[in-house]
Amino acid sequence: MHKLFVLTLILLSHPASYGQAKPVLVYDLEQGTLDSILPVTGDSTVLRDHTPFHTGTYNNTFLSLDSLPPNDGIFPGSRFSKKKRAASEYDLTGFPIRTTVKIVQYRAGEEEALCSGSMVSGRHVLSAAHCVAESMQNTLRDFDSLAIYPVYDNGVPNPDFPRVRVNKVYFFRDWSMAGEDQALLELEGEPGKRTGWIGIGFEENDTLLLEGIFYKFSYPATTILSLDSNEYDGDSLYYNFGEADLANPYYVGIYNTNGIPGESGSSLIKVQNGQTYTSYGVLTFSHNLTHSRINRWRFYTLKSILEDDLTLDAPSSPETVIPVVYPNPADKQLFVTGLTEDKTREILLLDALGKTCLRQTGQKDRFELDVSMLPAGIYYLILQGEHTRYTERVILQ
Repeated sequence: MHKLFVLTLILLSHPASYGQAKPVLVYDLEQGTLDSILPVTGDSTVLRDHTPFHTGTYNNTFLSLDSLPPNDGIFPGSRFSKKKRAASEYDLTGFPIRTTVKIVQYRAGEEEALCSGSMVSGRHVLSAAHCVAESMQNTLRDFDSLAIYPVYDNGVPNPDFPRVRVNKVYFFRDWSMAGEDQALLELEGEPGKRTGWIGIGFEENDTLLLEGIFYKFSYPATTILSLDSNEYDGDSLYYNFGEADLANPYYVGIYNTNGIPGESGSSLIKVQNGQTYTSYGVLTFSHNLTHSRINRWRFYTLKSILEDDLTLDAPSSPETVIPVVYPNPADKQLFVTGLTEDKTREILLLDALGKTCLRQTGQKDRFELDVSMLPAGIYYLILQGEHTRYTERVILQ
């Protein structure tokens, strides 16, 4: 069970200073081999960056998530909700929920719930290093193999999103719980092309990092009634959301909250409907939902692994869509032109809270939206097609 790596690692390991950029160890679970990747520190003058998200090819269901902090059902002393069953509120096959995966391990032929993770490219899952490796020891945990299930719920895999085996595991050499608890799982297939994926990012400014609404999607697997009245067994997807208020060089999280075993590795995702779906860290500690924060060097090192898998193959006859949206500002009617008629499209108009106010679908080269009954304010027009997506900020007056 992976003991063959130990001798090799003795030769590779050496002390690293606290906070120093570290190489990545790459375990090939299929071949039983070990490699390493040098760290990428990035430009020290860059204060923030992120990889792009992608909605995937499964469908055009783009979920409208709450964009204001919750007022009830929250952890006392916080502005973050307690966990709720995701299927009670949302279509689990919609984006971005379908990017969340359940991670399982196999030992002696038995499947066991392990952790949670997020698709962050066509074939990579972001999770926690402690799910797969021993801290500071550069050795894998005691499992025979790993796999992931997208859109797993109520103990049943989704037939449209089958189980996928993990081929490789990436984590930082000599990683510690001080912010370095991140891992990438490389899959034998590319389910992310179907599910889509969220981005990863870093933000140097703590105040800017904590602005906005964060979401967590995870598979809690243990019932601890002293912490949470729900019963969990790792078989269903849960979510919670709200404002984050804990940020230091190593962690980002939410004071006065707690997590549950099985949630480890789940992302803290900043969400702006149609604009931003970015993970800034993965769950390390239950207390205060403490997530190991992605800093600059960890971001650029992880990004270097993901880069080749952050685009979808172009269709044989790609559709280039640069629509014209006018007038903007608008008061009575809003027109979308400059399209072609050969693809079915959906037009959504979301308000600043992410609520869908108008929706039209059809195969046509021009859409006309009646906005006369909508309140004045900022809206987001989203055009979704088979191979395209376009968003534009619209002002109604």
